[in-house]
Amino acid sequence: MSRLRPFSTRVGVAGAADLAALSLLVTSLTPLGVRANAAEETAQSGEVPSSQEAAPASSDSDPAAAPTAQSAAEAPVADAPAAQGPAAETPAAEDAPEEQPRTRRVRALAEDRAVAEDRATLAMTVVNDSETLRARDQQVTTINYSCSSVSTPCKGAKIELTLPGPITPSGLNLTDQGYTVIPVAGDTVARTDSRILHPAGEPRLQRYTFIMKDPIPAGTSDRIQVTWNYLGSDAPNNSTTTQNVVFSASNAETVEDSRTTTWTATTDIAIEKSGPKQPKDYPPVGGEVTYKVRYGYQEITSTDPNRVGGRWFGPASNGTISGLGFVGVQNIKVVDPLPAKAVFVAASNGGVYDPATHTVTWTYDKWIWQGAIDSTVTVKYPEGVVTKGRAGDQYCVHHRIGPQRSHHDHDQERRVHPRLF
Repeated sequence: MSRLRPFSTRVGVAGAADLAALSLLVTSLTPLGVRANAAEETAQSGEVPSSQEAAPASSDSDPAAAPTAQSAAEAPVADAPAAQGPAAETPAAEDAPEEQPRTRRVRALAEDRAVAEDRATLAMTVVNDSETLRARDQQVTTINYSCSSVSTPCKGAKIELTLPGPITPSGLNLTDQGYTVIPVAGDTVARTDSRILHPAGEPRLQRYTFIMKDPIPAGTSDRIQVTWNYLGSDAPNNSTTTQNVVFSASNAETVEDSRTTTWTATTDIAIEKSGPKQPKDYPPVGGEVTYKVRYGYQEITSTDPNRVGGRWFGPASNGTISGLGFVGVQNIKVVDPLPAKAVFVAASNGGVYDPATHTVTWTYDKWIWQGAIDSTVTVKYPEGVVTKGRAGDQYCVHHRIGPQRSHHDHDQERRVHPRLF
């Protein structure tokens, strides 16, 4: 019986040594956080000695009993309480080293640092030569830009210029006409693409894309100068065009700028009426007389408000572009009130007589580059209703300027003094 106590001691020591070895093996594979927890628990429990402590304890026992002790110690390993510890559970769920939390954090920081080191900076300003111009006149837009980084070049850079149709004072977007655009690019531009976008139900848009050479070296500055003008003559006074410019690169924050051009425009309508001026040409009482009504735009070079002519030459031309500051009219009605005692006979060019108002009316949808129009009206004066002499008459023109959406927009009327024939 005296030999049993040392045998029991050897079993306990051998079991502790094996557990300590297992604990060391597991600890070398666990994450830092798990290692710290396992070490903390071991230090607090004090039940598992190290392998160095186990060796002397074995040497003090009887050598003859060592094989028996070793075989006996192997049997209870499955029941050892060390299997319940956190170090024993961890190896089954252990991540690969490259997927451990610390490794992932380090890799993410390295990637962020690499991206940050490759970030560039863009700078841009847009300047128009004039804020206000006559309609159809040329605007010059200068785009000053730079890759303003200290050392990082700008990669995949491009500049987009968009020109939407003019917006009228009433908010209507004009879509019938576009712009003439002449860009002059600097050395950093590799090519220029242009496109007209006009999807159904959407405003017309002209887009010009300037693709840069790749990359733009850090610290490089350049400019693009764009000369452009609106081709239409349908923009009423104080219509506007807003050009938008976007500068972007694959490794930099996008910058944007825009400028607005205001268009000024005027127009006026003139009308003349002529007939017999000499007594010998007057019709006999009861006879018919034909007179001429001439109407159209007021001659821009004349101070006579009733002089019919054109508005696109002279002061309305700069030698290259004509019709500067000109806007066409639409929904035109030329109304000729007849003398009270005249009897209507006929009218040319589709003139319509209204007996209720005793007028003749000519109607037109639109005048753009319309020249003078000559119409005639034939009337007679029945015997007994007029005296010998000349009959008087007056006339007026109603029209609208530019495209309109409501009755509030640009209604005008030209009413002139009576003329005699």
